[in-house]
Amino acid sequence: MDVISEVQPGMDLCSSDFMKWSEVTEVQSDAGQGRYVIGTVDTSGRRVFVPESELFEIHGQCLRLARVHSELDHAGFETPPVTTATTK
Repeated sequence: MDVISEVQPGMDLCSSDFMKWSEVTEVQSDAGQGRYVIGTVDTSGRRVFVPESELFEIHGQCLRLARVHSELDHAGFETPPVTTATTK
């Protein structure tokens, strides 16, 4: 199943143990970095960039990630994907 194609802004980004961590604000696709979800963390308001490879499943309004809640703040999702530029 292509989970990311079903993601909508306003969905909750949840840990694998069903704890809400963030809210989806948009889905992006970049030729160099693939597809990813941008969210805003509820407790701090910071933006996070979650790659498609970290998405597990959609359960109701909860987009589950492949990590437990205690790992999410230290997973490196604060850094946007680097766009690959081509030079000629």
